[in-house]
Amino acid sequence: MVKTMAVFLMLFIFIALVCFAAFVVISFTRCMTIAMANAQVYEDLRHLGAPRTYLYRSVKGQVSRVFRTPILVGTVLVYAFYTLMMYGNGDPAGINALEGAGMLACLAVVGVVSVLLYLVYRLTLRKVCAVTIDRSRDGGSLGQWFWDWAQAGFSASKARQCFFRASFWRVSQASNSRAWGFPA
Repeated sequence: MVKTMAVFLMLFIFIALVCFAAFVVISFTRCMTIAMANAQVYEDLRHLGAPRTYLYRSVKGQVSRVFRTPILVGTVLVYAFYTLMMYGNGDPAGINALEGAGMLACLAVVGVVSVLLYLVYRLTLRKVCAVTIDRSRDGGSLGQWFWDWAQAGFSASKARQCFFRASFWRVSQASNSRAWGFPA
């Protein structure tokens, strides 16, 4: 009996880890896909004079929709199902003291996992903001080169790297536009 329960517990933990990893990867990828698809929209809004707070609220709304619904639905439904299992487990239907302690321990695990998922949400939000709000689309400009150099700490080697990256971006954009028949 104990060996069977241990096997079931380890199997459940393995499935839970795989599901959480899949959720994190899918949500992060979906948010980055949305960010890359809408980067030009945010660039246009910035040029039209939209304040940074408006852009941040818009990005936060998009990212939170991707994370909030699966987390809330999954957590509430699984915990409700667990409660129903504990309620119908005994001969007289109800929750005894040991089952109640197990439910509190499960609630603590849900809290820890929720904090970890919130940290993933914040990391994803930061990365999406870097793609949509913080990064200028004209990466080849002198201003962008200076900004990258300032972020790198004004070192001489970083200045060369940032300038090369800005120059390379400018050349690659010009060659891409010529390849499609547009003037450079």
